[in-house]
Amino acid sequence: MQSANGQYRWVLNTGIPRFVDRVYVGHIGTVVDTTDLKLSHEKMLASQKLESLGALAAGIAHDFNNILGAIFAESDVALLETTSDSPGRQNIERIKTAAVRASEIVKLLIAYAGDTDVAMEDVDLSLIVEEMLEILRGSISGRAALRASLVKGLYVRANVAQIQQVVLNLIKNATEALEGGDGLIALSTERVHIGQAPAAESLTEIPEGDYARLEVSDTGSGMTQEVLARALDPFYTTKFLGRGLGLAVVQGILRSHRGHIQILSEHGRGSTFQVLLPCARAESGKTKASPRHLTPSPFTSLLTETYTR
Repeated sequence: MQSANGQYRWVLNTGIPRFVDRVYVGHIGTVVDTTDLKLSHEKMLASQKLESLGALAAGIAHDFNNILGAIFAESDVALLETTSDSPGRQNIERIKTAAVRASEIVKLLIAYAGDTDVAMEDVDLSLIVEEMLEILRGSISGRAALRASLVKGLYVRANVAQIQQVVLNLIKNATEALEGGDGLIALSTERVHIGQAPAAESLTEIPEGDYARLEVSDTGSGMTQEVLARALDPFYTTKFLGRGLGLAVVQGILRSHRGHIQILSEHGRGSTFQVLLPCARAESGKTKASPRHLTPSPFTSLLTETYTR
């Protein structure tokens, strides 16, 4: 129902007919606003879904790691026992290459599950973004304009390699949205304060506090409401050769960093991805890291190599 201030609210109407001398004179009923209850229920279901999928991904990754370990070990032994001109050597090398590709997917699953057993340190988010831009600049289509507005001294408590992966996936997603055509990819960082919002305003509860916000926008094709609703689901993709793990991995990493992601998109008008990470509490004793200190992890380098190919 539409309330007096123009907002639409979910309500529960109950009523019973009233009779006077066996003559129907109307209904006696109540109207209860159930909007907050409905949104709380949806939040609970979304949280349970994330927990279940995370547990499933972690279990699958663990089992696959054991299988891949055996494949790597046996293929290494087989390579040692064969000469370079052996008929079956190329088959063994192809098996090992396939296992390496499979291990990439396992690492993505682990990231989606939100591995919290990683080293955390105070790092400048803007410097990480700047470093990744330097790495990826050559692989972004020459027809795409790139614009960055980065606020220095934006410290967050994070794992550098995982945040590099978040930035990489978001830039890759923005580039693919342009489909090789003309367009703009804009990146910005800033410090924002999130106040205590009413429960009914959003499905995502963000604790009050200071956050570093990373925003990646593109002027690509945008998303329909159906695609937007499933954009963060693992293994969901609209790309022919996609694996559907890029944005799911971003969500998993942010979950382990107590961060949040919000997607704003309209079909035909581009997309904006907003990432929030809690600002580091202590302002003293931080390392004034420069981009050259933020060396990409082997996994990030592998993803970049695959992306640029």
